[in-house]
Amino acid sequence: MQQGQTFISDCHFTPQTMFIWGPHKQWCKNIVRIDELPDGFNSLMDQKGYYAVKLGEQKHNSKAGKCENLSVHSFWPETKNLIKQVYAQDFAKLDYPPPM
Repeated sequence: MQQGQTFISDCHFTPQTMFIWGPHKQWCKNIVRIDELPDGFNSLMDQKGYYAVKLGEQKHNSKAGKCENLSVHSFWPETKNLIKQVYAQDFAKLDYPPPM
């Protein structure tokens, strides 16, 4: 990311603000926060008239068993600082707390 490879790994590391805001305008008006899933998404689909499109309550992570005890406390301070730098706009514009 810091070397300009913004869309590496199928865009999984791309800051979310790049999908929402362009250089001169905000592209997306309906922002659904990950901590508001599935209710936020389902409400948006209802508002737009897509009543049959819903997210279920069950969350599935195919890799969850690989790093069962992984948390923000697992990262080195250098890694946390890198995350804070690369995703500074995400933390600021989307009002998420940076890793401590």
